[in-house]
Amino acid sequence: MGMRRGEGVGFFGRGPEAGAVLAERRRLVAEAWEEYVLVPEGGSVGVGEALGLMRGWTGLGLAGVREAAEEVETDWMVLERDGCGEFRVRAGAVCFASGWSLREKAGQTVAEVHGPVPGLEEGLGKSIAVFLDRLGPGSVWCRDNWGLSADPGRDHHPRRAVARLEAGAVLDGAWLRLEEQLFAGLGSGGVLFAIRVTSHRLDEVARVGGAAAGLAEALRTMTEPVAEYKGVAAAREGLAGLLERAAAG
Repeated sequence: MGMRRGEGVGFFGRGPEAGAVLAERRRLVAEAWEEYVLVPEGGSVGVGEALGLMRGWTGLGLAGVREAAEEVETDWMVLERDGCGEFRVRAGAVCFASGWSLREKAGQTVAEVHGPVPGLEEGLGKSIAVFLDRLGPGSVWCRDNWGLSADPGRDHHPRRAVARLEAGAVLDGAWLRLEEQLFAGLGSGGVLFAIRVTSHRLDEVARVGGAAAGLAEALRTMTEPVAEYKGVAAAREGLAGLLERAAAG
């Protein structure tokens, strides 16, 4: 799973593009509130705790879910246990998801959320469940996820026609889409899950020591179902070759 100890202040702090990010969040929330924001019915102890953590980490007032949706740069969700002890998506504000919709995930278990990802539940489902079960109050962990895209924009919601990478894609027309993820344990037993998305043009990434070779290997060894899910099936052979040439100098 690639977990590492994390801390909330740095994760939720203002980034170099804060103005543009927050302006886009406010626009999306105004345009399609129901697609990007999930408010719990009947209140939620876990949501109140998550808002408290975010207030402490950001220094913002954040009176409720709407304020956190518009004033916090990162996407975030609250997972709470149901009567059977399963974690379910209870609330959140997700404006920059990579090809999925918060509205579709509402009320789902973690296994159901991961269902569309080929092999994830079978390979890591038990490890994920154990990790979440053991995530104590105040504990913060982070991990990274990545994908490739022909679109450097932040909003990859299914309602948008996001360009896919095709055969013949070149490094200066593809972007590495990084997701830094945070998991924070809540006092009530729930979990605050947050995502910070950044995009980096692939030819620039390839100049970073070891990055080109590592990405090329990841593309070469990726299973076909995962490549299809990530939207790189048509382009991965060509991009892997370009990255290998970049790595060779």
